[in-house]
Amino acid sequence: MSFRHPCHLPEHRAHPPPSPPPYPRRITIHRYPNFRFETIPDGVEHENPVSADRFMEVMEGIDTVSRPLFREMMISGSLSSRSVRPVTVMILDAFFSFGLDVAIETSIPVVFFETVSPCFLWTCCLNLPTLIEAGEVPFQGVYSLNYSVAS
Repeated sequence: MSFRHPCHLPEHRAHPPPSPPPYPRRITIHRYPNFRFETIPDGVEHENPVSADRFMEVMEGIDTVSRPLFREMMISGSLSSRSVRPVTVMILDAFFSFGLDVAIETSIPVVFFETVSPCFLWTCCLNLPTLIEAGEVPFQGVYSLNYSVAS
């Protein structure tokens, strides 16, 4: 089983390397030899934490850096059908669906999953704009979040 994740997760958060290691990079877990973690860059400098204000920068980096590198890894590189341990199914985050193009090109089955919660979807995507338009958010007066719920 291989996991593709941004190269700044998880090990780089606690102890960033003095210089970036060569990518793509494979991380192995000796206790579980059939698990592989393949890191590829997302095109964004991660010296400072990435916050929501850099969202478009991250998306652009993924499109210009991660997408072509992932394709190369899957078509002719370390994860291709010609490799010793080829990928047999892709489990993709639905938010980063660029892997679908590669899956179609290589005829590899795909399973999509969503990483956000139903609460997030309801609040931010489906209901928050309506609540703002109705004047319900931000909360005002006695309905402020600084007060205890009475009922």
